[in-house]
Amino acid sequence: MTLIEGDALASKHRFAPAVLSALDDALAAAPHGRLLLVANLPYCVATPVISNLLARPRPFDAAIVTVQRELAERMTAAAGDPSYNALSVWIGSQCRGEIVRMLPPSVFWPRPKVESAIVRLDVDRARREAIRDLHRFQTFVRDVFCHRRKLLQGVLVRLAGGKADPRARSRAEHALATLGLGPSARAEEIEPDLFVRLERGFYDDGPGV
Repeated sequence: MTLIEGDALASKHRFAPAVLSALDDALAAAPHGRLLLVANLPYCVATPVISNLLARPRPFDAAIVTVQRELAERMTAAAGDPSYNALSVWIGSQCRGEIVRMLPPSVFWPRPKVESAIVRLDVDRARREAIRDLHRFQTFVRDVFCHRRKLLQGVLVRLAGGKADPRARSRAEHALATLGLGPSARAEEIEPDLFVRLERGFYDDGPGV
C-alpha cells in the first residue's frame, strides 16, 4: 500500500503537478500496491487534482480529502440535487463517494471563512471499465453541462453537428430513446451510470456514426 500525503507536497500554486508527480513516483516504487490519497487539499486546486487523477489510466484506489463544503456536496451529489454538476457525474461514474464529516471553521487555525468537509472516494473498477474512453467521456459531460438546464435533446443535436445537419437530430433522438429518455430530459436529471451509457450510445452505437 502506497500513501500520498497531500500536506507534504508543494505550495498551492504547484500543488496539482506535485500530486501527479508524487503519484508517478509511488507507482514506480510499488506498481502492484494499493494507492491511497490523503490530503487537506487547497480549495483552489481541489477540483483539478481529483479530476486529473481520475483521468489517468491508474488512479488512486481510495482518497480521503478535506475540501470546501460546497465542493464536497458537488463531489457526492446525486442527479436532481441542486449541487449536481459535471464534476458529480465525472466522480460518480467512477467512484463510490460519501461525506464523512462536516468541519466548522473553528477546527482550523487560522480559521477560514467557509465550512469544510472530509470526503471519501473509493474507485469502483467496474464503473471505470464501463467508460470506453475516459477523455472523450469527460469532454462529453463538460459539454453537456455547459447547458445543464436546456433540453438534453437540443444539446445533443448541437454536439452532433447542429440543426443544419440532417443526421444530427436522428442521432440525438436515438441516443435518448435507447435509454428510455424522452425529449424533455435534462442533463441535471441523469444519473452518472446512465450518462456513461448515453455517451457510448451517442458516439458508438447511434445511426450514422
